[in-house]
Amino acid sequence: MQFKNIFVLALPVAVLAAPIVAPAADNVAELVVRDVAAAEHQLGARQDIKQELIAIVISAAKDIVRDVATAVAAEGVKKAGQAIKALKNWTPAREAFTKATSAEMWAKNPDPTKYAAAICYNMGYSITDPAGVEGLVKAQLKSGLLKTDYDCFFMTAGNTMNLKGDGGFINLSFNADKRCTYDKNTKVIRC
Repeated sequence: MQFKNIFVLALPVAVLAAPIVAPAADNVAELVVRDVAAAEHQLGARQDIKQELIAIVISAAKDIVRDVATAVAAEGVKKAGQAIKALKNWTPAREAFTKATSAEMWAKNPDPTKYAAAICYNMGYSITDPAGVEGLVKAQLKSGLLKTDYDCFFMTAGNTMNLKGDGGFINLSFNADKRCTYDKNTKVIRC
């Protein structure tokens, strides 16, 4: 360390040690006027920051729940795949797979108040509110040369799924609470 650096560092200490001359003892009352508008502005700024932090925490919590939904769906697919290994016939294997997957997902629903249904489907479909689909996992079922794929996901209440193909457990299985209905004729799941 150079001498110059020591001198610069010592300057603030020397100033602090300088004697202070006390003012003459006047018995004068001092009136302090505070700017109320400035104080309210600071309070408002604090509230804004607090609201931003709350929004960040809520957003992070939603991401965590979404990730949990995906993990639950993936685990459901994995367990269903293990459960059907012994099945040799393609049609019963597909039916068992869809049933086991949606049942496993529903049993481990990460947010039952939010997710009204756990669905596995392997044909075309449309959703009225795509933001209401969470935990989407694409699963592929194979047996020799045969293979098919399924979309397995959780659907929130206030949403509708329009099926574009056949129903039946070969193609569709869903578990839901009383907020959801299924119309076989129109091929619509409403939650």
